[in-house]
Amino acid sequence: MSFFEKILNKSNSYLYYKNNYFNLIKENENLRNENKKLKSSLNEKSEEIDSFNNEFKKLSKDNEGIKNSVNSNKSLINSLKNDLKNERLRNLENNYAFVFHDTIKESKWLKSKNFSLINAASNYSFIYILYRILDEMKPVNILEMGLGQTTKLTTQYADYFKFSNLTTIEGDQVWIDNFSKNIEVPDNANIVQCDVERVVIDESLKIPNKTIESNRYKNLDKILKDEKFDLIIIDGPQGFIDYPPIKSSTYSRTNIWNLIPNNLADEFIIIIDDYDRIGEQNTIKHVEELLNKENIRFDKFVTKGLKTQCIILTEKYKFVKWF
Repeated sequence: MSFFEKILNKSNSYLYYKNNYFNLIKENENLRNENKKLKSSLNEKSEEIDSFNNEFKKLSKDNEGIKNSVNSNKSLINSLKNDLKNERLRNLENNYAFVFHDTIKESKWLKSKNFSLINAASNYSFIYILYRILDEMKPVNILEMGLGQTTKLTTQYADYFKFSNLTTIEGDQVWIDNFSKNIEVPDNANIVQCDVERVVIDESLKIPNKTIESNRYKNLDKILKDEKFDLIIIDGPQGFIDYPPIKSSTYSRTNIWNLIPNNLADEFIIIIDDYDRIGEQNTIKHVEELLNKENIRFDKFVTKGLKTQCIILTEKYKFVKWF
């Protein structure tokens, strides 16, 4: 026996492997067989995994198709909602048109009825409520901000009822010159050109970290001085900042703030057009705050056709809500 073998014989590990060689061979064979089974099983599982992945991809694709279909249906539903809303507004507008034409049939003072109530001009809900107020309330002193289709109504009213006075404010002299060719302006009516300026809204109304601008007639309160009005019609200046594109103002047509309370008669009606816009809504909200601050009791209602108007009125005129 060699020296190396003697050393190995003294090693417990060597003796263990020597004595258990055949057992280890068999165990190794078993392990090889188990390994083959595991590989075979893994291949089967791999096929299942691939099948699952393919099914998952198919389901994902189907799910994407369903999501697209849902989004498409949502868009269709929103489109239908908008169509229904617009159809409802058109129906309201048509109703006001029919009622307005019936209302003015026998009018003694409205001789010319060539109104063009479309697009950016006054609409039928506006012209109807204005006619009823003029015809039945008989306002004495009228302030009209914005020259347009309503001026065809107010100038005829002033021409027939000589006890009344009409002041119409407009910023565009070219528009005044062109529009005035198509109407008769009586002696007790005055169209005043007043430049439009862009002003920063009062600090107390500002949104933090945002500068809010609004278009106003320049120095209007100085032009009107202490004159008292029992009817104020607000349809100017433009209620947006930039055009195009239209960028709505946070507050629109805010000259009315400076007229409270100095230029209000004891009993009055205020009409503001385009109340469907956020700028006009915010302006009226502050009007209400100012009136409450002055302890002036008032009521408010809204008329709506293709456009919306808000009417603020004192106790004497509360029943106008039922026109």
